[in-house]
Amino acid sequence: MNSIRTLTAAAVLGLGSAVGATQAATIYSENFVTASATSVSAFGWTGYTQAGTNYSTSTTDPLYASASNYFFISSGTTKADSRGIDIVMLSDAGSIDPTNYLNDLTISFNEHVVDNSTTPQNQWRVVLQVGSTIYASNVIQPVLNGSGTSSNTTHNLVVSSSIWHVWTGEINLTNGFATGSISGTAGNLAAGAISNIGILYEETGYNSENDRGYLNSVTITGTEAPLPEPASLVLMGLGGLLLLSRRKRV
Repeated sequence: MNSIRTLTAAAVLGLGSAVGATQAATIYSENFVTASATSVSAFGWTGYTQAGTNYSTSTTDPLYASASNYFFISSGTTKADSRGIDIVMLSDAGSIDPTNYLNDLTISFNEHVVDNSTTPQNQWRVVLQVGSTIYASNVIQPVLNGSGTSSNTTHNLVVSSSIWHVWTGEINLTNGFATGSISGTAGNLAAGAISNIGILYEETGYNSENDRGYLNSVTITGTEAPLPEPASLVLMGLGGLLLLSRRKRV
């Protein structure tokens, strides 16, 4: 996991006009590529099926990390316990307070799929938690070519957008879940820090086919909310001194 939070040196020291400036920050970034990794746990991630089976340390189907640059999710005929399954993969991004950023806080992920059908029978969602409420994003369906595969595609989801569905009745995705409980109505997230950020892979139409998903990378970015200008800080300080002075005279 690569977690990066940036501020210019001038901003940290409180010098010059840079204090009021903003700059894009990479808050979290993970590319699933290393010659030695064979499980999602090697990246600090965890993975669970809808039945609550933990595949975090799995090195075979239905979930494992490939040295070829992706998490491999199988939901087809290659193995009995991978047929028609849904898998949620939870990151180690930790907790992020959206109020520390402008309205461009964005969760991005890159994926591709192989589907033995010209109609997608697998789909993706971003999942996260605010307080005790779990949310799932709008459905993201792959665009298949004539051979039933899709190209590597990056999806960018702005956290402040009205794309979030309450996952009714779910408070912990590690002990099993039912995708049918995801609300059909999209809206905004409740106020508060977001945590347990991850990716949900769903198999929507299993017909004895060997469908496969590939999660290539996940990145979280945002522009930090600007700090007050030095002039503003001085005025605030003077205002405080004047208030104290008046209280003393009284």
